[in-house]
Amino acid sequence: MVITGNRKTHADAMGPPILYDGTLEETGAFQGELGVFLTSGPKKTYDGATVVVPKAAQDIVLPTRERYVTDDITVRKVPSYRTDNLSGGKTVYIASE
Repeated sequence: MVITGNRKTHADAMGPPILYDGTLEETGAFQGELGVFLTSGPKKTYDGATVVVPKAAQDIVLPTRERYVTDDITVRKVPSYRTDNLSGGKTVYIASE
């Protein structure tokens, strides 16, 4: 059998199935169950930061596209702190450095 067409999604062996937009052409007889394992070549490993602290003034992008991530990505809680103010209350700073 031959699969022809374009790959629509990309996944590794542990992820969801790879979906194809194409046809399955019969070139002989087949009986039983068919399992397919497809690879698209070796993946690059992500070796960047795995702990992120949110910032108020900028986005943070981890360049993980089409990379194999071996560790969990941790996003820390939004930084905040409180101070006394001149009115006798508290001032709260959220996502402020």
